[in-house]
Amino acid sequence: MGTAEIGPYRVLRLIRRGGAGTVYAADDQRLNRRVALKLIPVPADREQREAIVAEARALARLNHRSIVQIFDVVETRSHIVLVMEYVPGTDLQSLCEQTEMDLHAVLQLGMDVCAALGAAHQAQIVHRDLKPGNILIDPTGHIKLTDFGISQTLAPVAGDAATLASVVPGSYLAMSPEHAAGLKLDERADMYALGLLLYRCLVGQHPFADAANELVLLQQLQHTQHPPLQAYRQEIPAALCSLVDQLLSKDPRQRPASALQVRQALLAIIRSMPVTRTTALSEIVSGRAREEDGMETRVNLPAGVTLGARSRLLSQREWGPWSVNLQGVARQTGLALISLLAIVCGWYLLQDWWSQRAVKVTLMPPVVLGSGEIGGLPEGSELGQLLEQVVQEMPGLVVVVDGNSDKIYTRVRCNIYLCELQLIRETRDRSVSDYTTLLPDVPRRVWRAKLWEGLDRLYHE
Repeated sequence: MGTAEIGPYRVLRLIRRGGAGTVYAADDQRLNRRVALKLIPVPADREQREAIVAEARALARLNHRSIVQIFDVVETRSHIVLVMEYVPGTDLQSLCEQTEMDLHAVLQLGMDVCAALGAAHQAQIVHRDLKPGNILIDPTGHIKLTDFGISQTLAPVAGDAATLASVVPGSYLAMSPEHAAGLKLDERADMYALGLLLYRCLVGQHPFADAANELVLLQQLQHTQHPPLQAYRQEIPAALCSLVDQLLSKDPRQRPASALQVRQALLAIIRSMPVTRTTALSEIVSGRAREEDGMETRVNLPAGVTLGARSRLLSQREWGPWSVNLQGVARQTGLALISLLAIVCGWYLLQDWWSQRAVKVTLMPPVVLGSGEIGGLPEGSELGQLLEQVVQEMPGLVVVVDGNSDKIYTRVRCNIYLCELQLIRETRDRSVSDYTTLLPDVPRRVWRAKLWEGLDRLYHE
């Protein structure tokens, strides 16, 4: 099985895919513990990215036994990665699909969810996506609330799209009427979602499960009264039916004031029920652990998610060797390149010095052709003057090699199209030449460079 790393987190396998992001199991190599990574794709817009990070950091400050803990918030080139507590077991969605829950177990679950919501609301955090799939249940029967609606920070502005459904982000089956209308949400939206959650656990379906499509569902959430609970289960206590009716009120002002108030009401209902043999959540969860996709397949992460990973929650010291200081890396890279350039230049200079160490070069008067011989150009012309100046800057040389004198002459011939630079090396035994052609209007530095290239060929070929 292939693995990849996002900072210090080694990705192991896919857990689930959702509309708001994809969740993977991973190992935290710093602390040697299993974690869950939720990858949230975000746009390039800096303000929206910062809004996502700010909300994720606020969630990380929540510390409650019934809320999945966020350990780290990592920003990469293409995603925000929430590093969360790993919860084995199953989720409420899968559990409801596999079995009918005991009434007492539903009430106990509702109390635990209320406790988690109460802690979040006290921290001024609204969940906004309270659905069965976001309630995890570990093998001991303890619940963990996860997946707060961070992605809804990116919600489009109402009226910018063609249909109602296109401007309402989130899970339709967990929406309140005000959410469906695209209004600003507060903790009372979570109270409505809690009512939907209890309704579904008690009767096995959403109160508007028969809606033909999502748009009809959104309309029913705002305007249609839900079917009464007792139409499905006669044994449900009247007090519980009344509580769910209050939670599912279309008017937010008619709902219970807080999650802790609902918890007290659920506790009172439990105490009023006759003592009977009940089935604990741990017994219901037993043997129904969540199947994690991709157990034996290669992990295929989105492009760019492993690049530029940096923690927005932990310090560089806490991240250890995985910490990325981009300015420091750039500085060190620049210094390394400068050092490498200096070494290469030094090496070439040393090579040049080594190849010339036995050669002594002295100046001789140049051999200058008359203007009539320089391509027949008129005397005093701009090109003629330039050529004479350039030739004067290229004097003949006396080169002494192993005690033998060599003479070097330069000659230039031009027409209006090309110039020919000739170098002649005369020794006691022979005479050798080198020719170079170039355009008449090239800068003087090019003439000078061609001269030294020719000299190098005369002595090294």
